[in-house]
Amino acid sequence: RSVQLGDVLTRENLASVLGDERLRRALFPTLPEGMAHDTATLEQVVGSPQFRQALGSLSYLLESGQMAPLVGQLGLGPEASTSVEAFLRAIQEQVDAEGDGNAEDEDRDAEMH
Repeated sequence: RSVQLGDVLTRENLASVLGDERLRRALFPTLPEGMAHDTATLEQVVGSPQFRQALGSLSYLLESGQMAPLVGQLGLGPEASTSVEAFLRAIQEQVDAEGDGNAEDEDRDAEMH
């Protein structure tokens, strides 16, 4: 069986994300209207059957190639829309590349001072 988003985005794996205040604040605007902007609400959402179902749907769409337009809009190559594993790998590569760019910017800033 192929990797599914629900296999990766478990409550345990998301605990570190939910523990980071900057990341929590970035997630609050995505909550449904009227929900409290706190860690307990985020934990409730990621543990809900609706969240699990949405992850299953996204996994299916990635596996079927139907997410290609969105994947392209995210700046990922077409191969990222062929499977969940390819999608996650492409995101990791993008983050790594951005991190390298940030490190280079920091080095350049340090040299200027």
